[in-house]
Amino acid sequence: MSADGTVATEPSLRKIDGEPFLAGLLIPQALDRMAASLHVTNYLRGLQREECVTRSADILLAINGAHPFREGNGRTQRAFVRELAKQADHNLDFSVVTRERMIRASLAGNEQNNSSMTRRMFNEISHPARVATLTRAIEVLDHHGFAWNDSYVATAEPGHAVEVVLAGVAGDQFMARTATEILIGQVSDLPEPRLQRGDTFALEPTSWRDE
Repeated sequence: MSADGTVATEPSLRKIDGEPFLAGLLIPQALDRMAASLHVTNYLRGLQREECVTRSADILLAINGAHPFREGNGRTQRAFVRELAKQADHNLDFSVVTRERMIRASLAGNEQNNSSMTRRMFNEISHPARVATLTRAIEVLDHHGFAWNDSYVATAEPGHAVEVVLAGVAGDQFMARTATEILIGQVSDLPEPRLQRGDTFALEPTSWRDE
Protein backbone atom coordinates (compact mmCIF):
# COMPACT_ATOMS: atom_id res chain seq x y z
CA MET A 1 0.00 0.00 0.00
CA SER A 2 1.33 3.42 -0.94
CA ALA A 3 1.23 6.65 1.06
CA ASP A 4 -1.98 7.76 -0.66
CA GLY A 5 -3.80 4.57 0.33
CA THR A 6 -3.76 2.86 -3.06
CA VAL A 7 -2.76 -0.78 -3.42
CA ALA A 8 -0.64 -2.10 -6.27
CA THR A 9 -0.89 -5.70 -7.43
CA GLU A 10 1.04 -7.58 -10.08
CA PRO A 11 -1.02 -9.04 -12.94
CA SER A 12 0.62 -12.44 -12.45
CA LEU A 13 3.83 -14.29 -11.63
CA ARG A 14 5.28 -17.29 -13.40
CA LYS A 15 8.37 -19.44 -13.38
CA ILE A 16 10.64 -19.03 -16.40
CA ASP A 17 8.87 -20.65 -19.38
CA GLY A 18 6.12 -21.82 -17.02
CA GLU A 19 2.41 -21.30 -16.69
CA PRO A 20 1.34 -18.18 -14.75
CA PHE A 21 0.24 -18.36 -11.16
CA LEU A 22 -3.04 -16.79 -10.08
CA ALA A 23 -3.57 -13.19 -11.17
CA GLY A 24 -2.89 -10.70 -8.38
CA LEU A 25 -6.45 -9.41 -8.02
CA LEU A 26 -7.78 -12.96 -7.59
CA ILE A 27 -5.40 -14.00 -4.80
CA PRO A 28 -7.42 -12.63 -1.82
CA GLN A 29 -10.61 -14.45 -2.87
CA ALA A 30 -8.71 -17.71 -3.42
CA LEU A 31 -7.13 -17.55 0.02
CA ASP A 32 -10.47 -16.63 1.60
CA ARG A 33 -12.12 -19.66 -0.01
CA MET A 34 -9.33 -21.88 1.26
CA ALA A 35 -9.68 -20.51 4.80
CA ALA A 36 -13.46 -21.04 4.70
CA SER A 37 -13.00 -24.63 3.52
CA LEU A 38 -10.52 -25.35 6.31
CA HIS A 39 -12.93 -23.91 8.85
CA VAL A 40 -15.76 -26.14 7.60
CA THR A 41 -13.53 -29.23 7.92
CA ASN A 42 -12.41 -28.21 11.43
CA TYR A 43 -8.86 -27.67 10.14
CA LEU A 44 -8.43 -31.39 9.34
CA ARG A 45 -8.73 -32.43 12.99
CA GLY A 46 -9.92 -35.97 13.58
CA LEU A 47 -8.83 -37.27 10.18
CA GLN A 48 -6.74 -40.42 9.79
CA ARG A 49 -3.16 -39.85 8.64
CA GLU A 50 -3.58 -40.66 4.95
CA GLU A 51 -6.68 -38.50 4.52
CA CYS A 52 -5.17 -35.65 6.51
CA VAL A 53 -1.93 -35.55 4.54
CA THR A 54 -3.74 -35.96 1.21
CA ARG A 55 -5.83 -32.89 1.98
CA SER A 56 -2.72 -31.08 3.23
CA ALA A 57 -0.99 -31.84 -0.09
CA ASP A 58 -3.91 -30.37 -2.02
CA ILE A 59 -3.87 -27.29 0.20
CA LEU A 60 -0.17 -26.77 -0.47
CA LEU A 61 -0.79 -26.96 -4.22
CA ALA A 62 -3.68 -24.51 -3.94
CA ILE A 63 -1.53 -22.03 -2.05
CA ASN A 64 1.26 -22.52 -4.55
CA GLY A 65 -1.16 -21.82 -7.38
CA ALA A 66 -2.20 -18.57 -5.70
CA HIS A 67 1.47 -17.68 -5.12
CA PRO A 68 0.76 -14.60 -2.99
CA PHE A 69 4.38 -13.49 -2.47
CA ARG A 70 7.18 -12.47 -4.81
CA GLU A 71 9.67 -14.43 -2.66
CA GLY A 72 9.38 -17.07 0.03
CA ASN A 73 6.28 -18.86 -1.22
CA GLY A 74 7.72 -22.36 -0.85
CA ARG A 75 8.98 -21.84 2.70
CA THR A 76 5.69 -20.24 3.73
CA GLN A 77 3.62 -23.03 2.19
CA ARG A 78 5.62 -25.77 3.88
CA ALA A 79 5.50 -24.03 7.27
CA PHE A 80 1.73 -23.61 6.98
CA VAL A 81 0.86 -27.18 6.01
CA ARG A 82 3.38 -28.57 8.53
CA GLU A 83 1.65 -26.70 11.35
CA LEU A 84 -1.79 -27.55 9.96
CA ALA A 85 -0.97 -31.26 10.05
CA LYS A 86 0.69 -30.97 13.45
CA GLN A 87 -2.38 -29.51 15.13
CA ALA A 88 -4.32 -32.44 13.60
CA ASP A 89 -1.83 -34.81 15.35
CA HIS A 90 0.15 -35.75 12.23
CA ASN A 91 3.72 -34.89 11.25
CA LEU A 92 5.19 -33.75 7.93
CA ASP A 93 8.99 -33.96 7.83
CA PHE A 94 10.21 -31.83 4.92
CA SER A 95 13.85 -32.37 5.90
CA VAL A 96 13.85 -35.55 3.78
CA VAL A 97 12.41 -33.84 0.69
CA THR A 98 15.07 -32.88 -1.82
CA ARG A 99 14.93 -29.57 -3.64
CA GLU A 100 14.58 -31.40 -6.97
CA ARG A 101 11.63 -33.43 -5.71
CA MET A 102 9.88 -30.33 -4.41
CA ILE A 103 10.37 -28.56 -7.75
CA ARG A 104 8.98 -31.48 -9.75
CA ALA A 105 5.95 -31.82 -7.49
CA SER A 106 5.28 -28.09 -7.71
CA LEU A 107 5.55 -28.05 -11.50
CA ALA A 108 3.29 -31.09 -11.86
CA GLY A 109 0.67 -29.42 -9.69
CA ASN A 110 0.77 -26.01 -11.36
CA GLU A 111 1.62 -26.90 -14.96
CA GLN A 112 -0.28 -30.18 -15.34
CA ASN A 113 -2.94 -29.97 -12.61
CA ASN A 114 -1.52 -33.26 -11.33
CA SER A 115 -1.51 -33.67 -7.55
CA SER A 116 -0.30 -37.28 -7.44
CA MET A 117 3.38 -36.46 -6.96
CA THR A 118 2.70 -34.12 -4.03
CA ARG A 119 0.21 -36.53 -2.44
CA ARG A 120 2.74 -39.36 -2.65
CA MET A 121 5.40 -37.13 -1.13
CA PHE A 122 3.17 -36.13 1.78
CA ASN A 123 2.22 -39.76 2.43
CA GLU A 124 5.92 -40.62 2.65
CA ILE A 125 7.02 -37.76 4.87
CA SER A 126 4.21 -38.43 7.34
CA HIS A 127 5.16 -42.12 7.71
CA PRO A 128 7.84 -42.66 10.41
CA ALA A 129 9.45 -45.75 8.84
CA ARG A 130 9.74 -44.13 5.43
CA VAL A 131 11.09 -40.90 6.94
CA ALA A 132 13.73 -42.91 8.83
CA THR A 133 14.64 -44.74 5.62
CA LEU A 134 15.04 -41.51 3.67
CA THR A 135 17.06 -39.97 6.50
CA ARG A 136 19.56 -42.86 6.45
CA ALA A 137 19.81 -42.77 2.66
CA ILE A 138 20.48 -39.03 2.60
CA GLU A 139 23.16 -39.45 5.27
CA VAL A 140 24.89 -42.08 3.11
CA LEU A 141 24.68 -39.92 -0.01
CA ASP A 142 25.99 -36.93 1.91
CA HIS A 143 28.85 -39.00 3.35
CA HIS A 144 29.95 -39.88 -0.19
CA GLY A 145 29.78 -36.25 -1.31
CA PHE A 146 26.78 -36.83 -3.56
CA ALA A 147 24.67 -33.74 -4.34
CA TRP A 148 21.47 -35.44 -3.14
CA ASN A 149 19.48 -32.20 -2.94
CA ASP A 150 19.72 -31.88 -6.72
CA SER A 151 18.23 -35.35 -7.29
CA TYR A 152 14.77 -36.83 -6.92
CA VAL A 153 15.10 -39.15 -3.89
CA ALA A 154 12.08 -41.12 -2.67
CA THR A 155 11.07 -44.39 -1.05
CA ALA A 156 9.70 -47.10 -3.32
CA GLU A 157 5.94 -46.74 -3.66
CA PRO A 158 3.85 -49.85 -2.83
CA GLY A 159 1.86 -51.03 -5.82
CA HIS A 160 3.99 -49.01 -8.26
CA ALA A 161 6.18 -51.40 -10.28
CA VAL A 162 9.25 -49.88 -11.90
CA GLU A 163 12.43 -51.08 -13.60
CA VAL A 164 15.52 -50.02 -11.67
CA VAL A 165 19.27 -50.56 -11.44
CA LEU A 166 20.57 -51.71 -8.06
CA ALA A 167 23.02 -49.21 -6.57
CA GLY A 168 23.71 -50.92 -3.24
CA VAL A 169 22.39 -52.70 -0.16
CA ALA A 170 22.84 -51.66 3.47
CA GLY A 171 21.15 -53.50 6.30
CA ASP A 172 17.43 -53.86 5.65
CA GLN A 173 17.26 -51.32 2.84
CA PHE A 174 18.61 -50.89 -0.68
CA MET A 175 19.19 -48.03 -3.06
CA ALA A 176 18.30 -48.20 -6.74
CA ARG A 177 18.00 -45.75 -9.59
CA THR A 178 15.98 -45.08 -12.69
CA ALA A 179 16.89 -42.58 -15.38
CA THR A 180 15.37 -39.77 -13.31
CA GLU A 181 15.04 -40.98 -9.70
CA ILE A 182 16.88 -42.49 -6.77
CA LEU A 183 14.61 -44.95 -4.96
CA ILE A 184 15.10 -46.45 -1.51
CA GLY A 185 13.42 -49.78 -0.81
CA GLN A 186 13.20 -52.67 1.60
CA VAL A 187 15.58 -55.60 1.11
CA SER A 188 12.60 -57.93 1.49
CA ASP A 189 11.37 -56.60 -1.87
CA LEU A 190 14.52 -57.67 -3.74
CA PRO A 191 14.07 -60.70 -6.01
CA GLU A 192 15.92 -63.97 -5.58
CA PRO A 193 18.60 -64.99 -6.28
CA ARG A 194 20.30 -62.03 -4.65
CA LEU A 195 21.31 -59.34 -7.10
CA GLN A 196 24.64 -57.61 -7.57
CA ARG A 197 25.30 -53.90 -7.82
CA GLY A 198 24.55 -52.70 -11.34
CA ASP A 199 21.94 -55.38 -12.01
CA THR A 200 18.66 -54.25 -13.59
CA PHE A 201 15.43 -55.68 -12.20
CA ALA A 202 11.69 -55.08 -11.95
CA LEU A 203 10.90 -53.66 -8.50
CA GLU A 204 7.41 -54.38 -7.15
CA PRO A 205 7.35 -52.72 -3.71
CA THR A 206 5.20 -54.06 -0.90
CA SER A 207 3.74 -52.09 1.99
CA TRP A 208 6.05 -50.41 4.46
CA ARG A 209 6.06 -51.29 8.15
CA ASP A 210 3.03 -49.94 9.98
CA GLU A 211 1.46 -48.83 6.70
